[in-house]
Amino acid sequence: MLFVLICLVVWQFVVNAKKPSTVVSQPPSGPQALTVEAKLTGKVSMETTVPPWLRQLIGDRSIAADNLPPAGNVVIENGCPGEGCGYQMWLSTKDLPLFDAWNSQTPAQVHTVSARETVTALRGVFVTLSPGVEEALLPLNLAGTVVQPGELLYSLLYLGEGWERVFVRGRVIDCNLNGQTRLTKKLRDSEWRWWAEIRTNDGVVGWTNETPSFLGVSKSAGPFPYVKPTAGQQHDGSRQFDFEVYIPADAGQVWIRVGDSTLPCEPKEGTQHVQSGPLLQDPGRYMVELVSAQNGTLAKTFIRVESEPKEQNAQTVGSEPPPIETITPTFDCAKAATAAERLICQDRDLAGAERAMVTAHDALVARLSTDQLQAFRREHLEWFKTFSRTCNAMARSGASTSELKECIKRFLSEHTAELRSR
Repeated sequence: MLFVLICLVVWQFVVNAKKPSTVVSQPPSGPQALTVEAKLTGKVSMETTVPPWLRQLIGDRSIAADNLPPAGNVVIENGCPGEGCGYQMWLSTKDLPLFDAWNSQTPAQVHTVSARETVTALRGVFVTLSPGVEEALLPLNLAGTVVQPGELLYSLLYLGEGWERVFVRGRVIDCNLNGQTRLTKKLRDSEWRWWAEIRTNDGVVGWTNETPSFLGVSKSAGPFPYVKPTAGQQHDGSRQFDFEVYIPADAGQVWIRVGDSTLPCEPKEGTQHVQSGPLLQDPGRYMVELVSAQNGTLAKTFIRVESEPKEQNAQTVGSEPPPIETITPTFDCAKAATAAERLICQDRDLAGAERAMVTAHDALVARLSTDQLQAFRREHLEWFKTFSRTCNAMARSGASTSELKECIKRFLSEHTAELRSR
């Protein structure tokens, strides 16, 4: 009996040894995604089908439904392409028209900037009409979004120093794709239009889409010649000005020409401040030129002399002026921390404009769904940051009270109209 049991055990062992093993194993994993320096900046809507231009580019190649390109134009507020790009003092290289709006089908021309004129770029709008396309060569982790080799990234804006703003799976991501290892292959360039809001030194404001026609757009390109007034005051019926200039190394003898007057500059490279003394008695618009004996006009600007205010007749004794309605903004003026906030508190027109904007904002918030409200609050916060950054930068750069008021009023009125239209 024992012999039989031993035979059965041996036979079972032999049979089992002939069967294949059934060890359960995990599927082989691919190479780990390379973490790229990146940050998520927002989300925009995505196409629902492959657009014709992309189909023409990739042929019959399949593409995931969750990785289609952005739908329509992508508008990037204050987008500024390239290394060192910034909204600051620029110098035009040719005569350029300025328009009343960047987003109008039929913008009206409001001014012409002269060749070699010094202006200030206040803000900008970068519009990606059609994105560039790049193909991932390695598994990439972009701020938590994994892109596999062969999948597509849609480039929206080159930020400089290897950084790009791209669109992947409904997300807008800033990432640094510039490394020792080639991470992507470019399939096509983007198509875009770039608008900048320009303010001349005599107070004209308008939009241009000929931004490549300015010097000073990129700080990395180095200094450029300019002339701008930094202060002006009345003196015995005349005006006197302080001018700031930058003189390049090869300029030779240089002077400032204002009307019939010339103001000598020191013949050396760098920034200088020149005081005019009394000049320009008559009201009007005057050209100020920085002139080189070797190279002619290096830069120019314009100043506007206003007529003297007339004295008001004395008020009749016993009469009282009509009461003026007090208008205050919606925020606590005791806590006003910036130049823009303080001016809104001091100016009844700006206080009224701020109240009108807040009223339009609150009315729109009441109409939005919960999902819409979250996106709108992010959008409104970005608007407020742009408004505060732009107008307060003007105040820090020495803009007059009237110029700062115009900046605040323009932002508030445009935003109010946009809120009311939604």
